[in-house]
Amino acid sequence: MPLPSFFYDPQKVRIFLLALAAVLAVAAFSLYLARKRRGLRPAAPGAEVTGSLGPLDTGARAPLFANLFQLVLVLLAVLVAAGFTLVLLPQPTVNRLAEALRLRSVQPAAEEAIAFLYLGDEVAGSDFHLRGAIRNITTEPIEKVDAVVRFYSQDGSLLETAITRMDSESIAPDSIATFHLRISGYKGQFAGYSVGFKLRNGTAVPYKDMRGSRAPE
Repeated sequence: MPLPSFFYDPQKVRIFLLALAAVLAVAAFSLYLARKRRGLRPAAPGAEVTGSLGPLDTGARAPLFANLFQLVLVLLAVLVAAGFTLVLLPQPTVNRLAEALRLRSVQPAAEEAIAFLYLGDEVAGSDFHLRGAIRNITTEPIEKVDAVVRFYSQDGSLLETAITRMDSESIAPDSIATFHLRISGYKGQFAGYSVGFKLRNGTAVPYKDMRGSRAPE
């Protein structure tokens, strides 16, 4: 499970430890005052408090709660001590520890299921055509893969998203499928686009880009 983001910021960790130390000091002082006022003396012989569950010995309950509170304070003290040890470490060491924690919390990338072989576009008359090809690089057929095309404006903002299907509903292992998206009445409505893939149920399909380098069109 990933840690909260502030654990990767040494400055925020120091602030957190100082706040925790302040809370610990207040709690310890409160316990000291409570013990001083009450003295934690056992109740007089025969003194009982009767409740719905029967007689309750207040002299036995007070030390129990006090001991539990002390245990919590000890655990907090250990945590603060470990934290201040971290604060006293050199900054490069702290940075390395934070980076190690971040890398351990990163989820492994999903294995690619398809290879993206080709992508090309052209304007023919008043129509914009976008064509692409993919290959199934798994050992099992892949069913109902769609291409997700996102169009962007000149400033990079998303204008619209188009979904287009492959020419085959089922792509056998090592087989190739293609897609073709046509937009009629094209008048330069968008400045760029990107292409991804998903299953019909909405699950993203990770891919390996095998198109190689190509000049922008």
